[in-house]
Amino acid sequence: HVQAIKMLGDIYKRDGDRNKAIELYSRAIEINSNYDRAYYSLGVAYKDNQQYDFAIDALSKALLVSPTYTKAYETLGVVYEQKNDFDNAIANYQAAIEIDPKSYKVHYRLSSAYNIKKDYEKARDAAKECLRFKRNYAAAMCELGIAEMNMCNKVAAEDAFTKAKKDRNYRKFASDYLKNLNYYTKDCK
Repeated sequence: HVQAIKMLGDIYKRDGDRNKAIELYSRAIEINSNYDRAYYSLGVAYKDNQQYDFAIDALSKALLVSPTYTKAYETLGVVYEQKNDFDNAIANYQAAIEIDPKSYKVHYRLSSAYNIKKDYEKARDAAKECLRFKRNYAAAMCELGIAEMNMCNKVAAEDAFTKAKKDRNYRKFASDYLKNLNYYTKDCK
């Protein structure tokens, strides 16, 4: 019964009616307050509605019920990023990695957050860790390129952007960085 309500919420969310989904997820939680997946889905629906504080609350409750729920940590990190709270985003990504060290997407997200914070060495390390698990992941190649570029490692940056360019979804992004690499590194010695 409770799972059917949650699944109905999933259908409404997929169809774009997040408010109805939120209502159904909340109803599922009223019936079973230990339903971590319902808390998670509620948090995602709130995130998608840009109701970040409600999303944080729901995702945190999912983690209280299920402390090893990697996806909840990752999504909580995304919510904190959307709130420009990169310290909490990084803390949640790191918590997810402790549980699932091979989660390439979390390593990628961690790299991106470190680049935004201008902590380029950690961004590079997180991108390289991502690439250990998904070798040609263009998004991580771009983050690696940005980190290397900002650390004045022009050859390494060029290599990363060239590899990222092979993915059609990142071709323009990587090409723009390659085209302007001399400008971006003009102050390097």
